[in-house]
Amino acid sequence: MPNHTITITTQSPSSSSSSGSARTSTRSGSVLPSYEIRAQIGARLRALADAIHSHRDLKAPRRYPTLYYLWDFVMRTRYILSEVENVELGLAVRYPNEIPGYRVTGKPCPKVAKQFMRDIYTRSHTLDLLITAPPMQQAAIGLVPVDLGGEIKARSKAVMEAFCPIRGGEFTNA
Repeated sequence: MPNHTITITTQSPSSSSSSGSARTSTRSGSVLPSYEIRAQIGARLRALADAIHSHRDLKAPRRYPTLYYLWDFVMRTRYILSEVENVELGLAVRYPNEIPGYRVTGKPCPKVAKQFMRDIYTRSHTLDLLITAPPMQQAAIGLVPVDLGGEIKARSKAVMEAFCPIRGGEFTNA
């Protein structure tokens, strides 16, 4: 099993994003990719969500459901990523109903954390396939075909590139 040393800096829930004390901790033996890799994946998922949210066809009066479904899928993936360390430690998560199959145990759950990391990769890969698919393929799986444009496609590829440091590892199964 790999032995990672991770330095984590997070904003405490009671502090605002512009001020407040950040919590820093270091752990050895984590089964997760480094904090830096996870932060990069999260930032790129956020950029993808922002690009989808800014798409002209998500605005009234059209509001293509395909765009909403993609945006929601990205946001849920990002949320799971934000909680994967709590899952590894067996701690409570903010929205337990959004992470099916996870129960707070109070004991470390490295196997469950690895499973969720695989899920994050699989969800990101699925998004990339849906976003880069031709309109006919989108229609074949029940999505309303929509031209997503170059920015959304580029951001989707950037999410997948964020996994490159761990590609071929135990999370990507590539």
